[in-house]
Amino acid sequence: MPKRKSPSSLTSEIASLEADKAARTSQKIRALLQQQPKMILTEVAQAIRCSLRKVDHASAKLQQENKLRYRGPKKCGNGQ
Repeated sequence: MPKRKSPSSLTSEIASLEADKAARTSQKIRALLQQQPKMILTEVAQAIRCSLRKVDHASAKLQQENKLRYRGPKKCGNGQ
C-alpha cells in the first residue's frame, strides 16, 4: 500500500506547483510583449490562453519587479 503524504507536505507541493505556473505565465507575457510591445492585456490573455485576471496579476508583479513597464493608459498602453 502506498504511503500517504502529510497535509503539510501536500500544501508545500501545491504551493511550489503554483509558483512554477506563475513563473511560466510571467515568462510567456514577457516574451510576447518583447515581440509585440503594442499588445494590450486582453490580447495577451487570448494569445497565451489565460484569464485576463491572471495576466493582469502577473503583469502587476512584473511591474513591481521592474521587469515590465507600461506607457500610457492601462487599457491601451504599450508594454516595454
